[in-house]
Amino acid sequence: MTARGSITLDSRTNSLLLRDTDRALKEVERWVRQLDVPLK
Repeated sequence: MTARGSITLDSRTNSLLLRDTDRALKEVERWVRQLDVPLK
C-alpha cells in the first residue's frame, strides 16, 4: 500500500475495502492469494 492508499473494514459484509494505485492493489492481490487458503 502506498501512502495515499486506504483500507476500510465493512463489518456489515465482513469485507475489506482497499483503495490505492493499480500497481499497489495488484501487489496486495498477490499477497492475499497466497494467504487466503481454504480451512481444513
